[in-house]
Amino acid sequence: MMQDCFPEAEEELDAVATTIREIPSAESERRWIPVTEALPKPWQEVLTTYEYNGERFVQTAEYAGQKYEKGNPLFCAYSDEFAPNHYDFIYVAWMPLPEPWRGE
Repeated sequence: MMQDCFPEAEEELDAVATTIREIPSAESERRWIPVTEALPKPWQEVLTTYEYNGERFVQTAEYAGQKYEKGNPLFCAYSDEFAPNHYDFIYVAWMPLPEPWRGE
């Protein structure tokens, strides 16, 4: 369409389309990262998925920068709710937290 009217603009349009495709989306930047693939920086607060008693849960936690006796990464979570011994949690994935909302 536009290329028919402005054939000289085809190269510029292709360059713009390529640039747009290369811009990462918010979703691609915030994907779940398996703990077998990578771990966050020590004491970085992240969103985690962990397994406990055969179920999966999501919570924010900080990576303690070490693994405990079972070889699982140790995350420290802070919650007002009763939490069983976190050494029984098996952390399977994490993702960075989004930036705080800044308003309009």
